[in-house]
Amino acid sequence: MEVPNNISATAFLSSQSRARAAEVSKDSYSGLWVSPETIHLWDDFAENVYPHDDLELALRCRFFLEKLQSFVKENANSIFINIAAGFTSYPFLIEPPCPSIEVDYPHVIDFKSSQLKKWQEEGILPKREIEFFPTDLKNASNLSDLRKAVGDRIYEQPSYILMEGITYYLDIPILKNLLEIFRDSQVKGSLVAFDFWKPDIVNSPVFLKLEKYFAERFGFEARTYNLFDAEFISSIEGYEIVEITDVAQQEKVYCTSELLQNYESLLMENYAVLIKV
Repeated sequence: MEVPNNISATAFLSSQSRARAAEVSKDSYSGLWVSPETIHLWDDFAENVYPHDDLELALRCRFFLEKLQSFVKENANSIFINIAAGFTSYPFLIEPPCPSIEVDYPHVIDFKSSQLKKWQEEGILPKREIEFFPTDLKNASNLSDLRKAVGDRIYEQPSYILMEGITYYLDIPILKNLLEIFRDSQVKGSLVAFDFWKPDIVNSPVFLKLEKYFAERFGFEARTYNLFDAEFISSIEGYEIVEITDVAQQEKVYCTSELLQNYESLLMENYAVLIKV
């Protein structure tokens, strides 16, 4: 796999994490995106920032995947929409399969769609019905196009919309706009799922190291992240909370380890599932 120069190496880190802990993530295809450069970067990140990123991201994947699988089994004619899809494998892990829409930056979509087509033609990946929608979520015109696309594609269909690894990078007005798009498009009983950081993460030792690492390695300037809590989630119009949990709780569900039970060595991620009412 030849990686284009316009895709950051950090985009592949989560694939390496899911692949390293595939028995937890249940993502048997994540290793397709792993290269020697990715492995080297992951090892450097583990040494300087966080040695448990593999377990953490595997648990995140497992949580959202099991919610998705249950939803598809319980809702005929359902559709899956993955916002900021990155190099996740969800459409290939759903049984029975359902149509999927993947949304991400145009250059990411171009690269991913070509790779998936190649791997499906070679029989490495199973055939799946996936529609790709290139967009920049920070662009107002793109968001308007996304509103129409989502509305057209999930009209009167039960849908599961996932925003994974993105809410803390979006400005609140953009996040609220996305949630309004979903609310106006989804039918009753549909789900929205996402992970989020709470405000107290800014005091986390791991978070502070992460900020420093990205600034030094990739020139990412420290920024104000979008941090919120359950009170914000409960205020989202048109939805009710099905579940709010965190990675430490999920480790107790899926693992016998206790690596993520210590706040000092944990990057605390929280997960939310909402139902359209």
